[in-house]
Amino acid sequence: MNQYDPQAMNEIVTGFVRFIDRRHRNNEIYDSKNLPWPKATIIDLCLRRLKSEKNQHIRRTITDSLLCAPFYQEGVGMEAMQECRFDLFTMDIASLDEDKLRRMKLTIAEHLPQLESEKFMATLRLVQEEFNLLNKTCELLEQEHELSPPPPDAAPTV
Repeated sequence: MNQYDPQAMNEIVTGFVRFIDRRHRNNEIYDSKNLPWPKATIIDLCLRRLKSEKNQHIRRTITDSLLCAPFYQEGVGMEAMQECRFDLFTMDIASLDEDKLRRMKLTIAEHLPQLESEKFMATLRLVQEEFNLLNKTCELLEQEHELSPPPPDAAPTV
């Protein structure tokens, strides 16, 4: 299967959006092995689709799903990362500075001894970095769409 074939790209992006809608919970970090396709492929194809998609609702749906991708990290396994119940989205990942991360590490060590706090914090930093990068990329793509005029006789398709 050629992933850059428009039909294949659409199947992967649509499948990923469905996967996130059905299986992702906002307060959990998963192993990237759980994803239906390689994470890099998903991110690449979602970004390509965002560049070409004209429908704002579809772009928003893809963006929302894409911003879940950082919560899938390599090597997490099925251990207690998913049991920590930190609601990472309501924490506003972008605002987690070093002091908040240090306090979180102490909380984990005290209340969740089954977690390897160093591994959790390293994973959380990866999530934070990837999330911020993808969020900025999506914002730039959205600005590009706002600046480009619609084609003269373009009708939105869903």
